[in-house]
Amino acid sequence: MEILKLAPVGKDYLWGGTHVRENFGKQINLNPLAETWECSVHPDGQSIVANGSFAGMTLAEVLRKNRSILVQRSVKRKSFPSL
Repeated sequence: MEILKLAPVGKDYLWGGTHVRENFGKQINLNPLAETWECSVHPDGQSIVANGSFAGMTLAEVLRKNRSILVQRSVKRKSFPSL
């Protein structure tokens, strides 16, 4: 199984600044940059797969097409509860 590398989603909330960009090297052009969502299927900011055969797809799309990548078969949930 290939490793999925995800592009983080940036959020520009009022309390943000430059700390996240400067101290963690985030390449996100938002100002202010308050936080990043590193692994998200939330409708307000979905992670995009940055490599491999799923490159360019959202994490939600990948999970809909191949749920077994992250979710065990015994799990009955219809959605992946992650932000």
